[in-house]
Amino acid sequence: MKGFLVQANSHVRRTHDLDALAAIVMVHFPSIEHLLKPMRDWTSWSVAYRYPGEAGPEPEPAVVELSEALEVITHLDTALRELAPRNADGA
Repeated sequence: MKGFLVQANSHVRRTHDLDALAAIVMVHFPSIEHLLKPMRDWTSWSVAYRYPGEAGPEPEPAVVELSEALEVITHLDTALRELAPRNADGA
């Protein structure tokens, strides 16, 4: 999501709050809202295992949740790459 904020020339603050980041990205890129919505619930994944002991134990994501997450991330990657400037040769 931070890549989209960089693309929008929007200030990227340091945070692990994916819900807050998604809300900002949606302002600039409403066409990817359907991809950002699932990510809003992933904040616990990025915090619980990075800072053990600071929050209650979070259940590990199920295999199906991780599979769905990888699919969303792949679609976001494609969308971000489509926004990237093209070279003179079109690459």
